[in-house]
Amino acid sequence: MSITALAVLIIWAVGLVLALAFEPIFALLSYLWIFYNDPQTSWWGGDLPPLRYSLFAAVAALIATMRLPWHGAARSLASGAGKLLIAFVVWMWLQTFWAISVPAHMEGAVLCTKYLVLFYVLCRLTSSEKGVRLLLLAHVAGCFLLGVRAYSMSIAGRLETIGAPGVDDSNLLAAHLVTGLTIAGFFFIASRGIRRWLVFVTLPFILNAIILTQSRGGFLAMVGAGLSGWYLAPKVYRRFVATSGALAVVLLLVLSNEGFWARIRTIIEPDRNTTQETRLQILGPQIQMFLDFPLGAGHRGNVLLSPKYMPPELLSNAGTRSAHNTFMAVLVDEGAPGAILLVGLYGWSFLTLRRLKRMDRRGLPAHLGMYRGAVGAALTGCFLAGLFVNMQTSEVQIWLLAVLYSLVILCEDALLQRACESGPAPHILAQTSPRRFLRPTALRPVRARRPEAGH
Repeated sequence: MSITALAVLIIWAVGLVLALAFEPIFALLSYLWIFYNDPQTSWWGGDLPPLRYSLFAAVAALIATMRLPWHGAARSLASGAGKLLIAFVVWMWLQTFWAISVPAHMEGAVLCTKYLVLFYVLCRLTSSEKGVRLLLLAHVAGCFLLGVRAYSMSIAGRLETIGAPGVDDSNLLAAHLVTGLTIAGFFFIASRGIRRWLVFVTLPFILNAIILTQSRGGFLAMVGAGLSGWYLAPKVYRRFVATSGALAVVLLLVLSNEGFWARIRTIIEPDRNTTQETRLQILGPQIQMFLDFPLGAGHRGNVLLSPKYMPPELLSNAGTRSAHNTFMAVLVDEGAPGAILLVGLYGWSFLTLRRLKRMDRRGLPAHLGMYRGAVGAALTGCFLAGLFVNMQTSEVQIWLLAVLYSLVILCEDALLQRACESGPAPHILAQTSPRRFLRPTALRPVRARRPEAGH
């Protein structure tokens, strides 16, 4: 057994033991560790037993959460995001009865069910600011690890994959790394001391890996994430965000190459021989697929139907064509109900971020506002990248949705504590309850009981 394989196995196992014996958050760290050190896609993976390491870590995390207080445990599934995810999973299982490929669809239904459980577990483990911080920093560390691997590789052409599940495509890899780059940038701005400089070291490696993918969607995701991050950041940090963005542009110019800019130029000057032109040409056949299967063709239906609906010149060397747009992929695979639920998740994220942004007027602590900016910018990057690649099964989006839900709880608790310390009237306390998105029992002013006759 190689030293690398042994080290990965030991760290993974120690994390599970610590999670079950002491602190449940170690299960989350163990899960992310094996995600970024996936044995199935690594050269040393053959030295390890063929186990479902991610599944073991997820189950251990679920068991570890049972040691946490049960007050409000089911509230995450009752949130807007939780209800939409549950509805999506239920719809996926219903589609089994008419999916054009039941084995392929079962694979997708099981994966979505896993993501639902993962959303619940992450909401439980990130119910504190410490949990949110550890998850985001572990994600940054994982993206840094991918960046170091990319730096050490000899790449001819585009970087397609560097060994993480679900990011085995240059566009998916770029979208995943953009979320890590965005979050690392916010931690660099808001952190102090050694943590700031440790995060700073990760930035050039992550950015270099994004450049090596030569992904146009990744480039636009970076631009959109930067702009939304500036808007979502607290006003006290906006100047620092703008300055850091300018430094990021300089770093991009230093690390980029002609091959990268040649790809980016096709955004403005499309070439008929590029995949950008192909993406536009496949929209018509995809719409026809949806019209023929309004309730969805099932998971991977877009790929399976493409030879029947598209001319040979639009197909890949494998004789098929995958969707290059998240919405179109869901529209064909899960039909109109699935597309409506996807738009609902986008809407919930947007409205929740807007609600968190408005909390600044009520005195939200600036460090919580920086978490909002980091998560919101990362989700914006995922949305923009999804216009160019199918992000339907991208796991990082589940991580971000769970953190966004936890941020609502943390921010509302912080404002409630602030209101209690300042001694507000009861009706002001009632307004601090997140009724609109989380629907817990709202605080109401206590009315004095009318004295009975004779007293």
